[in-house]
Amino acid sequence: MPADGSVKFPKVVQSPPSKAKGPQIGPQAPSNAPKTTTFAGQIPELCIRLGFNMPKYEIEKVSEGAPIYNGYAHFQGDPRIEGKIGEVKDVFGQKNAKEKIAEEVFAFLKDIERQRMEGHEDEGRKRKRSVSEDEEVAEKIVKVKT
Repeated sequence: MPADGSVKFPKVVQSPPSKAKGPQIGPQAPSNAPKTTTFAGQIPELCIRLGFNMPKYEIEKVSEGAPIYNGYAHFQGDPRIEGKIGEVKDVFGQKNAKEKIAEEVFAFLKDIERQRMEGHEDEGRKRKRSVSEDEEVAEKIVKVKT
C-alpha cells in the first residue's frame, strides 16, 4: 500500500438481518434440510426406487358452488398396480385433495417397500443357513473319506 494512502478498498455492503420467521429459503437455509415435506413431493423418489411409473392424479370438482373435490390416483396401466389408489371424497380445495390422495399413495408404496425388504431379509437368512448347511455337509464328507 502506498504511503500517501491512495489505495482504497471497496466497502462490503451488508443487508440487514431478515425479520421473517420460519424456514429460510436461499443461502441462509441449512443444506441438510429436507427438500420436500409434502407427500406428493416424496412419491416420485419412492416410485423410482420401487420401479413403478409415476401415478396420475384424477381430481374432479364436485359442485360449481364450492371448491369441493373428489379424486384418486392410478398408475397408468401398470399391471402390478391396478385400480384406484387413495380415493378421496368431498375434500375442500384442489391442493388439499391432491395431498390427501398422495398421502394414501405414499402409505401404499411404503407398505410395498416394507414387504419387499422383509422378503430380502428372509432370503438373506435362507442363504446364510444354506451356506452353513453346505459347510456341515462338506465336513461330513471329509470325515467319511478319512
